[in-house]
Amino acid sequence: MKIKAGDISISTFADGECSIKILTNVRGKDVFIIQGTCPPVNENLMKLLTIADALRRASAR
Repeated sequence: MKIKAGDISISTFADGECSIKILTNVRGKDVFIIQGTCPPVNENLMKLLTIADALRRASAR
């Protein structure tokens, strides 16, 4: 399987909100997200959903 890991930047603001930036061109490409949901579950789940949203907005399939 020839799969390359893409680069993303995750930063957290003082109020706890996170910012996700996709640093790899994903336009029209199939992507897979691997994200743990171990504690803190809410924080990790929100990061997962935010990453999925950012990838969708970057035109990933």
